Amino acid sequence: MFECKNISISHGDRKYINGLNIRINSNEIWTISAPSGKGKTTLLKYLAGFKEDYFSYSGQLYLDGVDITQTLPS
Repeated sequence: MFECKNISISHGDRKYINGLNIRINSNEIWTISAPSGKGKTTLLKYLAGFKEDYFSYSGQLYLDGVDITQTLPS
Protein backbone atom coordinates (compact mmCIF):
# COMPACT_ATOMS: atom_id res chain seq x y z
CA MET A 1 0.00 0.00 0.00
CA PHE A 2 1.18 3.54 -0.80
CA GLU A 3 -0.22 6.39 1.26
CA CYS A 4 0.12 10.18 1.07
CA LYS A 5 -0.79 12.28 4.08
CA ASN A 6 -1.31 16.02 3.80
CA ILE A 7 0.96 16.46 0.75
CA SER A 8 1.46 20.08 -0.28
CA ILE A 9 3.64 21.37 -3.10
CA SER A 10 4.21 25.06 -3.74
CA HIS A 11 6.47 27.53 -5.50
CA GLY A 12 6.55 31.02 -4.02
CA ASP A 13 2.96 32.09 -3.37
CA ARG A 14 1.50 29.52 -5.78
CA LYS A 15 0.19 26.26 -4.33
CA TYR A 16 0.08 23.42 -6.84
CA ILE A 17 -1.06 20.69 -4.44
CA ASN A 18 -2.61 21.50 -1.07
CA GLY A 19 -3.36 18.89 1.59
CA LEU A 20 -3.57 15.79 -0.64
CA ASN A 21 -4.50 12.57 1.18
CA ILE A 22 -4.69 9.31 -0.77
CA ARG A 23 -4.27 5.60 -0.12
CA ILE A 24 -3.46 3.31 -3.03
CA ASN A 25 -3.65 -0.44 -2.47
CA SER A 26 -1.44 -2.81 -4.46
CA ASN A 27 -4.33 -4.03 -6.62
CA GLU A 28 -5.59 -0.56 -7.60
CA ILE A 29 -4.96 1.60 -10.65
CA TRP A 30 -5.45 5.36 -10.38
CA THR A 31 -5.50 8.21 -12.86
CA ILE A 32 -4.79 11.90 -12.29
CA SER A 33 -6.68 14.47 -14.29
CA ALA A 34 -6.44 18.28 -14.25
CA PRO A 35 -5.81 21.14 -16.67
CA SER A 36 -2.30 21.87 -17.89
CA GLY A 37 -0.03 23.58 -15.36
CA LYS A 38 -1.85 22.40 -12.24
CA GLY A 39 0.96 20.22 -10.81
CA LYS A 40 0.23 16.68 -12.05
CA THR A 41 3.75 15.98 -13.29
CA THR A 42 5.33 17.68 -10.26
CA LEU A 43 3.23 15.49 -7.95
CA LEU A 44 4.09 12.29 -9.81
CA LYS A 45 7.79 13.14 -9.79
CA TYR A 46 7.63 13.72 -6.04
CA LEU A 47 5.79 10.45 -5.44
CA ALA A 48 8.49 8.70 -7.49
CA GLY A 49 11.20 10.23 -5.27
CA PHE A 50 12.34 13.23 -7.32
CA LYS A 51 12.27 16.65 -5.68
CA GLU A 52 12.85 19.75 -7.76
CA ASP A 53 14.89 22.47 -6.02
CA TYR A 54 12.51 25.35 -6.74
CA PHE A 55 9.43 23.69 -5.17
CA SER A 56 8.59 23.42 -1.46
CA TYR A 57 7.22 20.07 -0.30
CA SER A 58 5.46 19.00 2.89
CA GLY A 59 3.50 16.00 4.15
CA GLN A 60 4.33 12.33 4.63
CA LEU A 61 4.70 9.41 2.22
CA TYR A 62 4.26 5.83 3.43
CA LEU A 63 5.06 2.58 1.67
CA ASP A 64 3.57 -0.47 3.36
CA GLY A 65 3.18 1.54 6.57
CA VAL A 66 6.79 2.76 6.66
CA ASP A 67 7.38 6.53 6.47
CA ILE A 68 9.67 7.01 3.46
CA THR A 69 9.45 10.81 3.40
CA GLN A 70 12.91 11.36 4.91
CA THR A 71 14.54 8.92 2.48
CA LEU A 72 13.78 11.14 -0.53
CA PRO A 73 16.75 13.10 -1.83
CA SER A 74 16.70 16.79 -0.92
